[in-house]
Amino acid sequence: MKSIMKRTAAALCAAVLAVSMLAGCSQTDYSMTAGGEKINAGVYINYLLNEMTSQMYTLYSAQKITDPKDALTQEIDGKNFKTYVKEEAIKQTKEFAAVNAKFDELGLKLSKDDKAAVKDAVNSSWDQSKDFYESEGISKESLTQINEFSYKRTAIFEYYYGEDGIEAVTEDDVKSYLSDNYIRYKQISFSKSLSDDEDTAKTENEEIKATADSYLEQAKAVDYEGFDALIKQHDDEEAAKAAAESEEESDTDSEAPTIDLGLDDYEADSTADTTAEETSESLAEVEDTVSQAEAETKAEETTETVAAETEAPAETTEAAETTDTAAETSEETDSAEVEDLTDESDVDLADVTGDDTAAETDNDNVVNYTTGTDTKSETYDEGYANRLKAIKAATYGEATFYEDDNAYYVIMTADINDKDGYATENRDTLVQEMKSDEFQGLIDGWVKALDIKVNSKAVKRYSVQEVYDRQEEYYSKNS
Repeated sequence: MKSIMKRTAAALCAAVLAVSMLAGCSQTDYSMTAGGEKINAGVYINYLLNEMTSQMYTLYSAQKITDPKDALTQEIDGKNFKTYVKEEAIKQTKEFAAVNAKFDELGLKLSKDDKAAVKDAVNSSWDQSKDFYESEGISKESLTQINEFSYKRTAIFEYYYGEDGIEAVTEDDVKSYLSDNYIRYKQISFSKSLSDDEDTAKTENEEIKATADSYLEQAKAVDYEGFDALIKQHDDEEAAKAAAESEEESDTDSEAPTIDLGLDDYEADSTADTTAEETSESLAEVEDTVSQAEAETKAEETTETVAAETEAPAETTEAAETTDTAAETSEETDSAEVEDLTDESDVDLADVTGDDTAAETDNDNVVNYTTGTDTKSETYDEGYANRLKAIKAATYGEATFYEDDNAYYVIMTADINDKDGYATENRDTLVQEMKSDEFQGLIDGWVKALDIKVNSKAVKRYSVQEVYDRQEEYYSKNS
């Protein structure tokens, strides 16, 4: 009897232990609950992976690190790297929950086309990166959830601000926004001398400025459309000048004396040996370069492999000791620059294509002035911003002159709202810019109103270090 009782007790203990183990596993299969609904742990890991990779790339681009792992000991905005990434991932996961809840609350549905696009994106992503997803604990279901989220967010945005939205943006609103934030201009740039000799540079710049002044006088006699003829004239002159210099160099090379080094007696195989040796050295240099490039771009590989505009990772089963993760999803584009044809390279596409009728469009620069002059922007450049300010201050249809350290410019501006079809063709992007901050405010409010509870056990388990180590393990096995 005692033996039977012992066996029964042992069986009960085993059962209890098994249940507790299963419960322990399930405690980390979700990252948080929102209104009683569980959010897969993989959604959180998705944002963790995305933010980690993005910040590593930013630090690398700023030359603050030379190896991705060095980012783990850096600071961002006064916080250590791991804490910053974790907090951002939690924030983004909460937004994910809030947007999904609002989508259901509003009774919105994804269209057939949206569903088909999600399915295609998920299948493509899974086919290409299945092994990586599985190494991070990714399921196809999670890929679908992350991809759907992007479409849901867009649907809600349209519900409020679309043409038929409850707070629709009018045509007059778009035109007003364009006038306040965009500039439209054409220009001819005259690069300054590159000579290191001060006297030579001074002389050459005087000649270059004289040419620029002559174009300025000609520009005063034309309107915005007529300015294209001056651009073509300048391009033709530059092309002719380049051709003449090339011909002159060719003539000089052909007149160079031939020097007899007395090598005629060397056998051909000696030359062949030398060539082979040089080739071998060149190949070694290339291999070194490739190896270096591979090392330098390692921080980018996750984004390139996992992230795409509508691709993202998914979740796993706890039985395999893995969970969901996802690649970078493309959410709404905030403050995207529209048709940012800046003058960093003034190319007349009509000359390239031979289509003179396209000249007006090709020479037209439309730039987001507000973005270009924002000192808080990561891409802010003082010299470029000052040039934009000068362009903004110019009178429509009147030629103006500008100079910076690199070049002289002859510029003419026009009203952006006079550009046929521009506001209509770019309405979606412009409305995104106009309402992105307001929409983000709505999302923040939904997050606060939603009963969200973070699963601290899951957050602790799936740390930045854990996600990074899984990624490194995968690449070490598959490189």
